[in-house]
Amino acid sequence: METLGLRRLTSVTNFTELAKHKLEETSKLLGDTIAISDEDWQKPSLLPGWTRAHIAAHLAIHAENTMQLVRDARVAPPGYQLRMPRQSSEALERASERSALELQVALDTTAGQLNQCLQSICPSFTFQTADGLTVSSDILTVLRLNETVLHHIDLGCGQTIDDVSQPVATWLLELNTLLPSVRQNAPAARIVSDSGIEAQVGPDRISAPTVTGPDNLLLGWLTGRMSQERMLELGAPPHDNLP
Repeated sequence: METLGLRRLTSVTNFTELAKHKLEETSKLLGDTIAISDEDWQKPSLLPGWTRAHIAAHLAIHAENTMQLVRDARVAPPGYQLRMPRQSSEALERASERSALELQVALDTTAGQLNQCLQSICPSFTFQTADGLTVSSDILTVLRLNETVLHHIDLGCGQTIDDVSQPVATWLLELNTLLPSVRQNAPAARIVSDSGIEAQVGPDRISAPTVTGPDNLLLGWLTGRMSQERMLELGAPPHDNLP
């Protein structure tokens, strides 16, 4: 399978703009989470089985694991197969038990540290994800943006797929059409977005419907971040397969 990197994301043409939007989306997330109380952190999120605190813990651990991957790359011998560190369920549970202040500090601190880390990746390297996908380090910023935007929605604090603006929606739509964990969980369909992103997702079928529309709504459908009623309004096969 071809390595997933910026070379395959044709919609990303300006890395400086990409990094700027990642910072903006992180700031939006932190601006909403600062207002969540201890009690509200422990309420269910939009992800089945996860509280809002689980999402905060996941984002903080994801940042820590990404930074560990970069540190490993700096000392790895030539030819060594780097892997993204796994996020254990035990670590997630422990981290989700933190207070509101502790969760906010963890989110803020790890986000800042990761931003510095991603600015200093040189030379680039490849690594494998938990599902066996080979990924280039030049796409780590897009992957983090994806985590930030989608999990901001999952918090259920008012952010929706309608709030994902261009060009972020275009970048993330194209990215998710290339992620096996997302593409293979979707119903069979051909995506054609308003910005020109085209992709076949789901099981191979000759009669798969074509789903068209704005990039942010197609992103919401593909990743399960909209109601089934809205999926039907979009003319897309409904599903609830969150990646």
